Amino acid sequence: MLYKTDKFKILTYFKQFILDLDPLLENIPRKDLYNRDTIRNETRDILFLIYIANTTNDITIKCNSQIEILSRLGVLDFYLERAYLYKYINQKQLFNFTTKLEKIIKMIYGWIKSNNE
Repeated sequence: MLYKTDKFKILTYFKQFILDLDPLLENIPRKDLYNRDTIRNETRDILFLIYIANTTNDITIKCNSQIEILSRLGVLDFYLERAYLYKYINQKQLFNFTTKLEKIIKMIYGWIKSNNE
């Protein structure tokens, strides 16, 4: 059964991003569980915020959630870069995931713009 939120393109795209990211996180060694857990927590929190912003009718909550989503996407970008610097992922993987993040960020900005019109 498809819920209203499952038709939301940002949500669908971000869910796929998480599923693509999971195998990559398994390559992070045990000595740096902090980085792996932080990435997982950030993605979970972003997903939660997308659901909140998409389902609420309160404009203030929606706007605040969208701004927090953008902030957390920036943090997630940093942790992916950190994984690259520590050689847990290669340059191609970093490029692929940052490209996907960039697309998600553009979608969020479009969502914010559509709310303001």
